[in-house]
Amino acid sequence: MRNSIREIIKKREEKAAIGDEESFGGDYLGLVLKARHDSNDEKRISVDEMVDECKTIYFAGHETTNTVLAWTVFFWHSTLIVKRKQERRKVNREVRLEKLIVPANVEVAFPTLAIQHEPEFWGQDVQLFKPDRFVQGVAKATNNSIAAFLPFATGP
Repeated sequence: MRNSIREIIKKREEKAAIGDEESFGGDYLGLVLKARHDSNDEKRISVDEMVDECKTIYFAGHETTNTVLAWTVFFWHSTLIVKRKQERRKVNREVRLEKLIVPANVEVAFPTLAIQHEPEFWGQDVQLFKPDRFVQGVAKATNNSIAAFLPFATGP
């Protein structure tokens, strides 16, 4: 990295040697080069300081861009999931669920926590932590009501 930056600096200095001080350019590297060639010894910076400045700006820009892209993808993905969840929970046509009739265009919510604590599916000891209930599979653990097993809610 250091050698690459030194090469860029060298090329810019060679270009500036042909022209005037303005040939350093108006970008950040040009400003650093002007500081390197300052007539005042107290304000002048070394080549190593130039390289360190360029590395700092490069990595800061890289990390900022990386972070912005990561958050953009995260929010975009979250928006899609919310939209998909809303579309999955809307009843498009009238549906009969045993004794209950759900009209078209109604949003239905499934109380996951209530289902996972229903004694009808899990037995009277539903409040007890018993991982061994699953030894013989989900169907046996839920009294043959495998739809009651929602380990990650209703999924995406």
